[in-house]
Amino acid sequence: MARRIEYGAGIAAAVLAIIGLVALLLAPLPIYCAVHAANGCPAKDVRSVRLVEAHLDSGVWVYVIGMAIFLLIGGAGAIAEARYRWRPGMLLLWAGAILAFIGCSIGAGGIIGLMYLPGLLALSLAGYASVYRRLRSPRGNGQRTP
Repeated sequence: MARRIEYGAGIAAAVLAIIGLVALLLAPLPIYCAVHAANGCPAKDVRSVRLVEAHLDSGVWVYVIGMAIFLLIGGAGAIAEARYRWRPGMLLLWAGAILAFIGCSIGAGGIIGLMYLPGLLALSLAGYASVYRRLRSPRGNGQRTP
């Protein structure tokens, strides 16, 4: 059962990473204020623009694309470990999960970090299922049964 959960969560993480990337690239986001106000921006002056039209620097693009890549790598590792029993898949799963967690923690105050949070939660579920399966099976944690 844990193998199925890991497999499904790996697929969900990969799909949610792609959906998050497409949503960030194509959805209009409230980016800037049209007037300079001392006490914040009035609601009528908030302008929305797509991320591809916002003229952002390369660091933001590395962050947006890197987060999607981290989630895709983690999802591929979960799928490879659960479906094809490829043991290095666990390394990909946990590396992707840890790097995606760091990225979501950095961007948690903005929309970019929050768009990738569902994929991170799915990847965390896959990691939990991977560890649970290894702890429950005598052969799963590297021990040989006589």
